[in-house]
Amino acid sequence: MHCVPDEEKNQHVIRLKLNRSLYNGDWVFLGEKRSGKFDHAVPFDFDFAHTVLRTKDDNPIERRDNQTDTTRIGSYTRTFRPLSGSDLENRLGRLRDWIRDFNPTIDILS
Repeated sequence: MHCVPDEEKNQHVIRLKLNRSLYNGDWVFLGEKRSGKFDHAVPFDFDFAHTVLRTKDDNPIERRDNQTDTTRIGSYTRTFRPLSGSDLENRLGRLRDWIRDFNPTIDILS
């Protein structure tokens, strides 16, 4: 049986190998002009994630010593997890306002 390394299965890595112009000096992949909803990137660092994301027990997400911030945030954002829990309306408002700070013409809640 032939095993393919994980990076060989990742569509982002495959795309990068086919078109090196998509590589911007960091392992952040650039979409095509038609692929994005936003005109400008929206920073989503751990401090912001802590204010809007909740665990299944309705607690703000916390850092873990065995995970990077990116890994921790990714565990909440890579799969569908509905925004729920206490103070939801306020947290959705924060998310909407944060996105609008960088993309004034976009309203994610409309």
